[in-house]
Amino acid sequence: MFTKRTIKPHREVTSVETASEALALSIGEKARVDLPYMEQLTGKTQVRLCEGIAARSDTLKEKLQTIRADEHEQQRKELMKNEHRRRSGRTNRPNELGGL
Repeated sequence: MFTKRTIKPHREVTSVETASEALALSIGEKARVDLPYMEQLTGKTQVRLCEGIAARSDTLKEKLQTIRADEHEQQRKELMKNEHRRRSGRTNRPNELGGL
């Protein structure tokens, strides 16, 4: 059926440029933050790695706040729709009273 091998062997990454790449790789490979491993990947000191991650974390915190605000707004709208359905006698489930 197959004429070529479809599963490729795992290739170990030996170096990366940024602290965030090292962090992603550390979590992906080791399932934890391993600063000595990250140090080996980047050639940067642990202090520099932490500074690089901290600099990115401000941007990530802002994005997370935006995402949470959007999710909160969506949840609020869904609750309002459900409350309106409940009050008008309509529900999502036909077995409930008022759903027929």
